[in-house]
Amino acid sequence: MTITNDLSVLAGSANGLNSTGFLRNRFINGGFQVWQRGTSFTITSSASGTTGSSPTADRWTVENNTGATATITQQTNTGTYGSSPYYMQVTCPSLPNGDFIQPWETFEAQNIADLAGQTVTLSFYASAAATGGTLNITIFAAYPSAIDNWTSASFPSVATVTPTSTPTKYTATFTLPSGCSNGLRIYMSLRNTGTTATSITYSLSSIQLESGSVASPFEHRLYSYELMLCQRYLFAMQSNASNN
Repeated sequence: MTITNDLSVLAGSANGLNSTGFLRNRFINGGFQVWQRGTSFTITSSASGTTGSSPTADRWTVENNTGATATITQQTNTGTYGSSPYYMQVTCPSLPNGDFIQPWETFEAQNIADLAGQTVTLSFYASAAATGGTLNITIFAAYPSAIDNWTSASFPSVATVTPTSTPTKYTATFTLPSGCSNGLRIYMSLRNTGTTATSITYSLSSIQLESGSVASPFEHRLYSYELMLCQRYLFAMQSNASNN
């Protein structure tokens, strides 16, 4: 065995990130392990074209634009949604033409600016089932006009895939907009371009965004480490009435 003092694989580059080793995946909680707020949520859209939204799994918000109530849950992966032990499932009774349901994650500028204007690869497992309609998943790489300030933002689409009811791995390689030096949101937007769809089930897992044009295997991180990354944004403590 040869031991060297090269810690680049573990430590990453000077900003703590690495395109080939530890922390190559810029998503936090891309495998839906951490759900500090709970593991089941309902999000109501009061009318078609009216958006309701809520945080769900850590780092993930879901927007519902369907005019119905959507349910978001953590599900156990039996191996069909990649190598993560869990996946996010979104169900909704209807999805009219032109409407959407979209999970998204925000990336701080300091965690993504080095990839602005660079080639990146997004990989993920997904399925979508419905009665009627024509479903697609449109990927948006949104960025704000000022650093980490989302008051004004641009929403370019960078990829579209056509999901089936069978869990499938999808990859998309694209150039991240230069405006992402101000921050990034990746939207995984399920949209309907056909007649009204009913009984929608949309599932996602093993989501990874990395530098370069090749999709590497999904990066597994210890649960304790993934939780620590999430706790930068939310630190949930369980109340104990007997210990005030």
